Amino acid sequence: MSRRYILPAVGDVTIPAAAADGLIGAKNGGAALLYIYILKMGGLFSVREAMAALGMEEAALEGALAVLAELGLIAAQEKSAAAPEDEKAVPAPPPVNIKSEAPPVRTEPAQTPYTAEEVLDEMERRGEFCALVSETERRLSMSRPCNMEEMKRLMWLYHDAGLPLEVLFLLLTYCEKEWERKYGGSRRPTVRQVEAEGARWVRMGLDNHEAASKFIRKRKKMLSEMGQCASLLGLGGRELSPSEEKYLSGWLDMGFKSAEIQEAYDRTVLSTGGMNWKYMNSIIKRWNEQGLKNLRDIRAADELRAAGKTGADRGRNTPQNTAADPMKNESLSWVRDRLKKKEAEGK
Repeated sequence: MSRRYILPAVGDVTIPAAAADGLIGAKNGGAALLYIYILKMGGLFSVREAMAALGMEEAALEGALAVLAELGLIAAQEKSAAAPEDEKAVPAPPPVNIKSEAPPVRTEPAQTPYTAEEVLDEMERRGEFCALVSETERRLSMSRPCNMEEMKRLMWLYHDAGLPLEVLFLLLTYCEKEWERKYGGSRRPTVRQVEAEGARWVRMGLDNHEAASKFIRKRKKMLSEMGQCASLLGLGGRELSPSEEKYLSGWLDMGFKSAEIQEAYDRTVLSTGGMNWKYMNSIIKRWNEQGLKNLRDIRAADELRAAGKTGADRGRNTPQNTAADPMKNESLSWVRDRLKKKEAEGK
């Protein structure tokens, strides 16, 4: 059964079709990963930084380079006299458009490639870092001690990223719960995945206990509300896709609840014959722009809009209809006033 996935638009990286075919045919994940890294670096990169960024040993990296050279995707060039000793230059691939969502502040694990000696020295002190390694092994249910590469990644989180130990413990708990939610306990996050999430926390400014705790509470509440909305939309029983989660979280951030989201869904189905995320999003965005945040205000605005159209039809054959369309100069307070008046007349 074929499947189609829609990826979140966080940036564009273009790989020529011929290069993609060659990489797939080579069945070498390391070569494919290195090729993407070379694209990002524009053709010039440091071996040490590449090893740290990709989690590769030097022999594996050299092997991946050999595969890329054999495929004709790179060709070594002479080094510039001013280039560092461990830099390699390859012809830059076609221009790559890489857009960053946030400034690259303390987010690249390759900034400080620690040596094994430095890691062992830190462990021998038996301080906070040693406690972090032990807690990581316990939380991730590792059946073995952390290896050297994993400890280097934890060193980056602890030293370079500057996350306090209490925040790192919250990070481990968060990753543990997220993986349990997504995979039902059948998979555990790796140290590399914890490192990636930690880098995201740094970008978000979650570098203290208060901010991190607040984020986790908000995330927990958001997941609960998204689960309710997913059930109303007939999406229960499966994990939401990244795009679906982005839409739902965006609507909830605007202040809408499940009732308003279900109303938008009903209108979408009536207008399009089925679920259409973009169409539904346009409805909710329009409500948000008009300040209509609950069903009462939404339906009151509908009634006034319908009344305005009826008035326009009646006045179409008159010389000049001077009464303005109510919705053209409508305000939320006026909608509420009309609604209250209507309720008072009905009593």
